[in-house]
Amino acid sequence: MTGTPALEPWTTADSARLAACRAHVELRTGRPLTPPLDLAVTFRPAFGPDEVMMAAGRFELLNFQAVGDGSYRRGGGLFLGTGPVGLAITGVVAATTFAGNRSRKKKAQEDAVPRWVKVDGGQLVVSDRGFYLETPRGLHIWNYEDIHQVQMVGAGELLLAGRSASGPVRWILRSDWAELVFVLWVNRYQPNHPQLDRGAWLPPGWIEHVRAHGMAGPIESASGLLEQ
Repeated sequence: MTGTPALEPWTTADSARLAACRAHVELRTGRPLTPPLDLAVTFRPAFGPDEVMMAAGRFELLNFQAVGDGSYRRGGGLFLGTGPVGLAITGVVAATTFAGNRSRKKKAQEDAVPRWVKVDGGQLVVSDRGFYLETPRGLHIWNYEDIHQVQMVGAGELLLAGRSASGPVRWILRSDWAELVFVLWVNRYQPNHPQLDRGAWLPPGWIEHVRAHGMAGPIESASGLLEQ
């Protein structure tokens, strides 16, 4: 006899995603944005006194790069023992050195292969005009106009391409509020974004997860926008 499957717990990421759905509906229907959080920030708004601070939370920033150039330092040195015991020890040392060098070489080769690597992290503040990245190195301000492309590549993971002060960048922004950034950008600059079709910007099965928790108010009111 099988029982009812256990309900997956409701998380802060779910609440943030639900807030993104609400913002999407408000923007598509011409209603004022409702900030999901009551925020007080320490910095001066960069985009005017009427800028609306929407949400804040932790973030990680990933860049596609190698973490090494394939080089490594070979271990070893001359060790030569005499007699049966000395020759045996020499063989053990040689085998250990060979294994160590092989491991270092493999690690160096792996490090030379580009992949998504965390390059920064801190506090993300999302507004209706852009977002702010507060890091140990300073406050980085991004206007939505400086972002040229966005795409959700996973739950809470937004691939974005744009132009920074140091040139073009292509990053993954990982945060509970990544979907909110996606919604605010696409409604301003690309309302026909392909991921808006049938709610493809949301994780598979997430709408059912929301309904199972009885939290589907914004989802039901947006059914024509999220599931069309």
